[in-house]
Amino acid sequence: MKKGKLDEAGFTLVEVMVAFTIFALLTTAVLFLFREGYRSYFQELDRQEVEADLRRALDRMSLRIREAEKVEYLNPRDPSAGIKVRLPNKEEYTYTYNSTRKELQEKGQSVTGPVVTGANFNVRGSAVSVELKGEKGNSGEVKLSTQVIIRVGDQG
Repeated sequence: MKKGKLDEAGFTLVEVMVAFTIFALLTTAVLFLFREGYRSYFQELDRQEVEADLRRALDRMSLRIREAEKVEYLNPRDPSAGIKVRLPNKEEYTYTYNSTRKELQEKGQSVTGPVVTGANFNVRGSAVSVELKGEKGNSGEVKLSTQVIIRVGDQG
């Protein structure tokens, strides 16, 4: 056996350390991308759930308001307190925002999950506008609004 060939076999400590450092950096980058993708996915799921809840509530309110004979504030001094919708058959629906339970309520019953962070009602003649804000988890604030013109009643 020749001594020169034994001295050249294997990697030096510096080469191993450089390879390990490159591997660690690549692994860290991949894990970071995976974590951010995971977080973004669940954030978007929360956002979609909030949007669906708010949209369902606004659609429900729009149907009642469109058929209303009269729409008025529950408390004229506090427009954000809610509205009362009276249909031609004299049936009444009240819509209020319950900040404690974080939900929109119709006749005291929840029409959304616990995602609503604010509601704004505006009645001007035969036009009624409603803006809902919501949030769940890390969804960020979601705002949806609608404006409905009363077809049946006389709001004059």
